Amino acid sequence: MSGKPLCAFERGLIYLLAEKNDRSNSSNGQGRKSLWITLVLIFMVTLSGLTSSKVRHLYYRQKDSAMTWISEKLYQFSHRDATREIRIVCIGDSMTDDMPEQPLINRLLIRRPTWTETLQSKLRRTYPSHRIFVHNHGARSKKISTALERMENPYEREDYYYNRFISMPSVNEINPDIIILESHGYMDHDTDYEQYVRTFKEILRLSTEEMGAQIYLLVTICPDGEDFKKPYEYYMNDRPRRVKEAELIRRRLEDSIQLGRTLGIPTIDVYSKTVSDPRPFIKEQDMVHPSYEGHLLIAEEVFEKIKVSMVFVPGKGLSMMVGDIRKTMEY
Repeated sequence: MSGKPLCAFERGLIYLLAEKNDRSNSSNGQGRKSLWITLVLIFMVTLSGLTSSKVRHLYYRQKDSAMTWISEKLYQFSHRDATREIRIVCIGDSMTDDMPEQPLINRLLIRRPTWTETLQSKLRRTYPSHRIFVHNHGARSKKISTALERMENPYEREDYYYNRFISMPSVNEINPDIIILESHGYMDHDTDYEQYVRTFKEILRLSTEEMGAQIYLLVTICPDGEDFKKPYEYYMNDRPRRVKEAELIRRRLEDSIQLGRTLGIPTIDVYSKTVSDPRPFIKEQDMVHPSYEGHLLIAEEVFEKIKVSMVFVPGKGLSMMVGDIRKTMEY
């Protein structure tokens, strides 16, 4: 991140912040002028963002990029003497990649975080003596076979929220301490089960034997059988298709839970928490992906599971150790 040049928005924001805090310009006249310039700029950008889709996406991207950059720089500076750096990679499909719904006020000011961002915030507050980074390697509409490719190969991640592509390093390049592997049940509901298991076990092998990481299986939110994908035009009036696909996804998610038990992998079972009533945790705009409440639930469940990991609590907790992986290969 340190080698990336600052965009115009970031330079302008830093300039305004510096001018605002410069004691040499602390007179009432100068301070008032700086404040009005800042407010006018924000007002102009907000107005243009509301009138043009292209400018709106640019505004969201630049605003959030600047805020993320500033918060990360402050975090790294305040933790420059941290005793340890912990890297966590979350791998999945759009159930990991997708944003929660964003009301207008959040889009214009501070957007709602994804579950991976919430997880990072909770871990940072809980373990202030560590530097903690959570990397989101979710990819929309991709199966677990693509996740296997991303383990050792860099790739271009399509960011639908900001309408852009992001160059991502391979998981191996990040050298993670912990890997959260989503089951990909939504995308792999129609994949041959034996092929699915082979791919899953190869990711497991690479994570533990090659990378020395602790791995956790995440089984995500249960789909809503009645209204699954109903807002999509090609599903809207096809109830049998919606119900059938949702049922296939449920079965694959349940199969994933059983697979985790069989292989002895610590499993984060969000599915069972939502199976009785999934609607509050599903985004109404598409009736597929996690709502804001869904993102909060996933973050909480992942946090509760990994906070007792040997990475955070040496000598205690759950982990998939390198030596244990060979036993799972016999399954």
